[in-house]
Amino acid sequence: MDKNKYSLVVTSASILQIFSLVTVVLALLYILYLVVDISLYMKQKDQYEKLLERNVPEEIEMKETEEGIFQFNITLPQAVTLKKTLGHHYCFSKDHHSANFYLKLGAAVFCFGHLIHSCLLLVYQIIFITSESFYECASIVQLAIDICYPLYSFLLLFFIFKFSNVIINRYTILAHFGVMHCLSSSICFWVWTICREILEELANKKYDTEYTTSSHLEEFTVSTSLNQKGPQFLSEYFQIAPRRFTTACENADQTLKTIYTDYSPYLYPFSVEFSILVVGILYLVWQNIAMCKAEDKDDEASTMECKNPSGNKDNMESNVSVHVDCQSSNRGIFGGFIVLVFTIVSTILFFIAIYTNEGTYYSIGINRFYFDASRNWYVQRVAHRVGGHGYNPDMKEEILQRLDEDPTTSSRQIAADLHVSQWKIWSVIHRNGLHPYHYTRVQGLEDDPARRATSVNGEIGVQVNIITSLVILVSMTIACLFGYHRITKLDVNKGHHSLLDDVLLFICIPAYFLNAIFSIIPAYIYGNVLGCITIIMEILQVLLQTSFIVDGERRSSNTKELRKKKPGREMVTFLVICNVALWIMQTFEVKSHGMQDNRYDFYGKELWTILGHMCLPLMMFYRFHASVCFGDIWKYAYEPSRH
Repeated sequence: MDKNKYSLVVTSASILQIFSLVTVVLALLYILYLVVDISLYMKQKDQYEKLLERNVPEEIEMKETEEGIFQFNITLPQAVTLKKTLGHHYCFSKDHHSANFYLKLGAAVFCFGHLIHSCLLLVYQIIFITSESFYECASIVQLAIDICYPLYSFLLLFFIFKFSNVIINRYTILAHFGVMHCLSSSICFWVWTICREILEELANKKYDTEYTTSSHLEEFTVSTSLNQKGPQFLSEYFQIAPRRFTTACENADQTLKTIYTDYSPYLYPFSVEFSILVVGILYLVWQNIAMCKAEDKDDEASTMECKNPSGNKDNMESNVSVHVDCQSSNRGIFGGFIVLVFTIVSTILFFIAIYTNEGTYYSIGINRFYFDASRNWYVQRVAHRVGGHGYNPDMKEEILQRLDEDPTTSSRQIAADLHVSQWKIWSVIHRNGLHPYHYTRVQGLEDDPARRATSVNGEIGVQVNIITSLVILVSMTIACLFGYHRITKLDVNKGHHSLLDDVLLFICIPAYFLNAIFSIIPAYIYGNVLGCITIIMEILQVLLQTSFIVDGERRSSNTKELRKKKPGREMVTFLVICNVALWIMQTFEVKSHGMQDNRYDFYGKELWTILGHMCLPLMMFYRFHASVCFGDIWKYAYEPSRH
């Protein structure tokens, strides 16, 4: 990149960073103002209500006038003598979401992981700032962002726990702008987190690949325009994570770098999920602005009570109170716990399978499958691409013969013999695992009994994990069918229903379809029948479950018989725990998403990193939010309608 281009990139990066800083500071200031103003108002309201409720019968005086008439002097309450009554600035609703402790607990868990991730980024910035050539690795503006964003997130979590059910009646124009700004900021940081993590992952993989293969694969490295436009160029261009994994900054703190690269893949989904959840809650707050009107009693008392009963003092119950009735849920609870146990065991086996042999990654791709089962298809691809307009079987046989005779044959030598460009063979063979270097590793693996046993055990662990996922999906599909059938016996609640749950669920569904499309292609090409079945079953289960949730949240039990029998509640309980189990599985396997099958090998590191980071956080959030929705059904569908 020449000097003029680099200066333009740095200028653009500075503008983006300044914009991000202004965005988060404005959001932080408004949420801080809102928390302080609501707290002061609640304090004034408590004092005002105490004055109104004060009983003063002992202050009644009876005096006899000069005319012999008895006169009663009554001391009025202090509140009545006030020249200005308390304004009707805020009141509070009592809908399902504001009283949902499970939703708040999820927000706390997501925020906890998000804050840990943010603190690691902040420590990185501090280390770079204190270095001699800090301008190569960090900036003051980025440091300010990394300080303000965690503060804003923590304050936002406090607001969600304390005032998520607030109805704002004061400065409504400012409220509409401020809440919508906070909502938009969360969307921006949601996208920003995904983009930053993608670029850092690509940059890290680029660095690791260059470091680990420089001594073995120097003859296979080709300088092309494709290399120049790779992850390092993107990282330098966007400047989202300023050169964190470049050579200049790599040696700043090796221990912290190891901690960050090892744990960041597990933590960044928490940041994404927290942002999505915040968007939904802030949308409810924005929707409820000025929706609590005062009762039309008289001019002086018009600001005292809400037309909305939930805003009255009689309903000022704690915003984090929990009431649980586990009737008709026992079998669902124990069935869900069994699924949860198997999920944890499967996840442990998955980790053993993925990180065996002193941390070296061995899965289905690092065994004879690389060469025997799939080489014909890849070689046909090579022969078709480099052999002219049509398929050239002679070239296929020649490539096979050369690789069998000498597994260490370089791609440069093959290209020279076939009179084709080297980068075509390198991009097809090397990036898809058929590189002679990989074949040499496979031969070493097969010659070593200990490694061969490790590979077999790894394959078994991966297969157990896939089968466990399939069994859970089948069980959940059956539970959805039976639960859906039984819950239709409940009454339809014709009252107002918030569209928040529907929106949050439907936002996540495209991620499942994209992941299915990207996954089923390599599964079909490789002949992975189990993978194809799992993908199809996952889509079927998600669609059926979403329909179940949309219908179940609009049900109620208006008769004593329904409230006693609670049809379908055991299935709902089972689905709550199963969705949590799948969320746990996806959370702990996020770092190896797609590596247990053919997707990682089919698409390559760069492309699958982008695709995986786009889809997986939304898929994880769907599982969490589905459990929240089933929790709402579990509680409110078996109660009388609330209009």
